[in-house]
Amino acid sequence: MKRLDEQAFANDPKLKRFDVPASVTTIGKGAFLNTTALETVTFQSPSKIKEIKEGAFGSSGIKYINLPNSVETIQQQAFDNCTNLTTITIPASVTNVGIGVFNFCENLTTINVDAANTKYSSLSGMLTNKDKTELVVFPAGKANSKYALIPNIATVKPYAFYGSEKITNITFPKTVTSIGDRAIALCDKLKSLSFMGEDNVPVLNADIMYQSSNLRDVTIYVRKKWYENSANDAAVNTYNSRFKEVHPSFVSETGYDRGTEFFPTSATNVGVISFYTPRTSVIIDNTAKESDYTDVRGKHWTATTYDVSSILDYAYQNETTVKDIVVLSNIGIVGLNAFKAGNQLQGIYFVSNTPAQLNSTDYGMNATDYPFNANQNIYVKRSKVNDYKTVWEVDGHTLNITAEIPQTTHSYGATRCYPFDVQYDNNGDVRPYLPVDFSHMTAANPYAKARRIDDGYVPAFLGVLLHSRNATSATSYCEMTDTQDHHAVNDPSGKYSAATYKMVGVVEDTQVMSDANNNLYAFSKSKGQFLKIKQSPGNKMPYFSAYLKLDSNNQAKGFSFRFDDDDPSATGIENIGIAEETNDSAPYYNLNGMRVNNPAKGVYIHNGKKVIIK
Repeated sequence: MKRLDEQAFANDPKLKRFDVPASVTTIGKGAFLNTTALETVTFQSPSKIKEIKEGAFGSSGIKYINLPNSVETIQQQAFDNCTNLTTITIPASVTNVGIGVFNFCENLTTINVDAANTKYSSLSGMLTNKDKTELVVFPAGKANSKYALIPNIATVKPYAFYGSEKITNITFPKTVTSIGDRAIALCDKLKSLSFMGEDNVPVLNADIMYQSSNLRDVTIYVRKKWYENSANDAAVNTYNSRFKEVHPSFVSETGYDRGTEFFPTSATNVGVISFYTPRTSVIIDNTAKESDYTDVRGKHWTATTYDVSSILDYAYQNETTVKDIVVLSNIGIVGLNAFKAGNQLQGIYFVSNTPAQLNSTDYGMNATDYPFNANQNIYVKRSKVNDYKTVWEVDGHTLNITAEIPQTTHSYGATRCYPFDVQYDNNGDVRPYLPVDFSHMTAANPYAKARRIDDGYVPAFLGVLLHSRNATSATSYCEMTDTQDHHAVNDPSGKYSAATYKMVGVVEDTQVMSDANNNLYAFSKSKGQFLKIKQSPGNKMPYFSAYLKLDSNNQAKGFSFRFDDDDPSATGIENIGIAEETNDSAPYYNLNGMRVNNPAKGVYIHNGKKVIIK
């Protein structure tokens, strides 16, 4: 037998498996057409098959197929409408792949190509030319409603996106310079095309979407910089008349993601693509809001909220300002060089349970495209550390992926606030406290009291006081909680009230100042006290810290805290003296346990006993 004739087994409802004889050189047109029960096709060795004709396996039930290293030509629509097909392997011998070979293969995710093939290659499951500069076939199963990203290729060949009900959006990298006619053919549900280049959007001819959805239903998303460049006026006007509209990326104007450029990858999803106006810290939430505004071309955009689903290529590359990045959203993709900021980038926090896929790995790119700096500090939930290491520490790259967020006190204290729920180490010396009692803020001897959070849990955005009992400067850690349910802080004393709580958490650098109605206090690392902030501008509270906001009745220039769990053993007042008589060489400590070199009037611990200096 040298050939399987045209429609030889077509419409056979019982055929489940077929082993192609080694002598067969051609599989005829429609040979296995509409064999829906057919799941497995194998080839006897040594196979002599050279050609698979048009529609040979059309509408069959095959799930995967490894073509033998004798096949040279796969004609058009050979695997048309194989909805169960997920993987195909193309051998080194193939020199011609016809148009629409995988038309309507909605679950096809992987086209593997033998490395020895001289004409074709595979990139992240996509079929490309040998040097991976041209996209030949995009498997429809890789598309989803959030993004359909393609790698750094230069040309999209005709019919690359052919016949799919699943493709609703396509995002092109900045490297794409040419999209062939009919590149997006028979994609009836396509709603958007996104172009990530700031300096280039390829020419979009009317024939690009051959027999796909109505052009007037398709939005063209572009970068803000390209859109606002007057040199692109003609292109913008043409595309506005040809498609639904040209929609620029937007820069968030409010919130903790302020200054971030978000780029739509679909009608409902965006990715972070740049830090348009950099700051020392940024928090990427689950959603991003495009404000109601009128752009430079007079086009009015209504406020729209998108889901944040990706950190796109080069998002923070070479940024020299940002020090900490918090990603609260459940992102699915981290782009090429996305987090390769300068050496000042200290930590990146990922709250998601699932590590995002890395484009550098998925695309099989060079080591230089890896998204993180070497040994980058990355903080995740303790239960997810190994998951992140498995997905991200690949190809010889090393990261410091850990659950333990360092906490350090100075002069026995510090303040802290995070935009996610944290659990402090209850066995460490650094513990969180709630400042809850300000009834002792007298003019002569002002102090306040703090209640320890016994279980160590602190919800997101709650500012707390940190205290170390046993050392002036102590180091411990906190970690993200698994549930992130933001339940209320636990204070057994019952003194804490969210409505009257006076400690204000800060998760971004914030300018603060006292005023006529409120006196603000910040913790001094050198003095171990809270000192009054001036009634003048220029006072910056750093991110992940906290300050106290008291009413103007509190006129103290500074004050200390007493802690409910400090050592109560020294209770008796043994001596009363005056400052000039304190010449004993034994050191003095205040009631917070901090050493005082020149004690003034007040109560101190001296030689293990309480003393009062008048």
